[in-house]
Amino acid sequence: DDACWETLHRFMLFPYTETLDGYTMMLEDEGFAVVRFEDISSTFPSFCREYRRALTTTLREQICDRFGEDLLIAAEQGITGWIDAAERGLVGRGRWIGWKADE
Repeated sequence: DDACWETLHRFMLFPYTETLDGYTMMLEDEGFAVVRFEDISSTFPSFCREYRRALTTTLREQICDRFGEDLLIAAEQGITGWIDAAERGLVGRGRWIGWKADE
């Protein structure tokens, strides 16, 4: 829903996402020939959980020292939102292989 997307985008540094098909079309619109595409969304939730684990364990002290505990809390809340969305199949990731056509 719209509230979910707004929350996810607010957390991101560059708040823009596209569908997997949309990214393929963007590449093709820029002159790339996509020769292979893989939807690797099934691994995205575990990737997000690992990121949150690192954030709250090995990186915790560094983040708090450099940016303060408020930022750490906000980052953890943000990544938790991404985990929830990934587990619900609302967000994912892909891998594209292609080349830029000669102009």
